[in-house]
Amino acid sequence: MLVWLRKFVNDAPAGKTLDSIGTIQAHLDFRRRLEDYVRGESQKPLPVIATCHAGCLLGKWLHGEGGRDCRDVDLINALCGSCEEFYEAATNAVLLMEMGQHKTAEAALESGGAISDASERFQLNLAKLHHHIAVGAKSRFRA
Repeated sequence: MLVWLRKFVNDAPAGKTLDSIGTIQAHLDFRRRLEDYVRGESQKPLPVIATCHAGCLLGKWLHGEGGRDCRDVDLINALCGSCEEFYEAATNAVLLMEMGQHKTAEAALESGGAISDASERFQLNLAKLHHHIAVGAKSRFRA
């Protein structure tokens, strides 16, 4: 299966394939930078991103040819919603830090907090989309 998936990914036309691994890694990298900032382990300010942008890996795919071909609108809406929810929670945490509300910002990182929950939903929705794409690609190769 892994060999088949790699072949599909490598043979797919540019813009058609979602880089799920790269997307999740970018999400986890941003989350780690956010956690470091909120916990005071980093003084490097983070960008405030409260809305969807087409510049990330997921945005490029969604706004490109691959996203247009995805027919599961509910899945795309859930993924976009959870992405926006995560960045809204991240933005709130950054703003809370700037206002000196460190404990409130830290609470959003904990299990059950806004950032933690939104991140988990985003990762789950991304996994669902990855599965949806893989199943659809597999059925295209059956003949």
